[in-house]
Amino acid sequence: MRVVVSVRSWREHWAWCMVEYSHRDHRILGEGYMRDFAGLESEGFLVALVQEIVSPVTEHEGWLLALDIRSHALGVIFKRILPDRLIADQHDTGLWMARSLAEQQCMARLDAETRPSRVVYTDGSHQKFSRNGAAAWVDGDGNFWLEAMEAGNPKVTEVVAISHAIRSTKPPITHLTVVSDSQDALALVEDVIHHNSPLPSNPATFGEMSRLRTFLQRNPSVQVDLTWVKGHGNDPMNIAADALAVLARRHHRAKIPSDQTEARAREIVDAALADVKDSPAG
Repeated sequence: MRVVVSVRSWREHWAWCMVEYSHRDHRILGEGYMRDFAGLESEGFLVALVQEIVSPVTEHEGWLLALDIRSHALGVIFKRILPDRLIADQHDTGLWMARSLAEQQCMARLDAETRPSRVVYTDGSHQKFSRNGAAAWVDGDGNFWLEAMEAGNPKVTEVVAISHAIRSTKPPITHLTVVSDSQDALALVEDVIHHNSPLPSNPATFGEMSRLRTFLQRNPSVQVDLTWVKGHGNDPMNIAADALAVLARRHHRAKIPSDQTEARAREIVDAALADVKDSPAG
């Protein structure tokens, strides 16, 4: 068995891909990612990285490894740990094609892991038997938005919140995850942005979805993932988004000054971020 491994790194991020090859064929055996949190390329980290990389072939006998790496320190570790497994560089069409594939996969993984990203929670609030509504979002960096509006049903407020969260994305962010507790709103937005479905006929959501589609057409590098979370559960950020939407609706109806609303909103967001930090997952 002959394999080639490509390893690429950027700052503390390391990605690798292993491809088995012959003169006629090649296939990916494994790929992965490791993060060097210390950022020092320590011997301990590099040894662990080599062990992770070769794990797909350790149970095979007689395997040989060609390297496509750019880290001298990593090369030293490979030569020390696997002195009898390394293949000297050679002019081999099969090796060249496999190396090209491994590098492409490796760079794609590295790009995915290092791409500037953002997670934003959205929610809407609507008073029954009225047109009093509000929408809000909050992200993991403490940014937030809330606004009261006229809405005939809760779905409209949820859709507005999701749309505004996406349209608020600015460079260098290219990957956005929107988390909402409204399955209906997520389904509508999913159809519009990922399946190119016709815009909804409802005037209340037509304009919002039209603006969202235009934004994404003008910003093709922005990739959006839509995620559902159970409402009124244990997620501090979902709870905060709900509280912001309710706050906007109630303060608007009570005609409370906007500076007081903003101050209370900041308290809600800061409390949620503190809860996230103190949670086991945080």
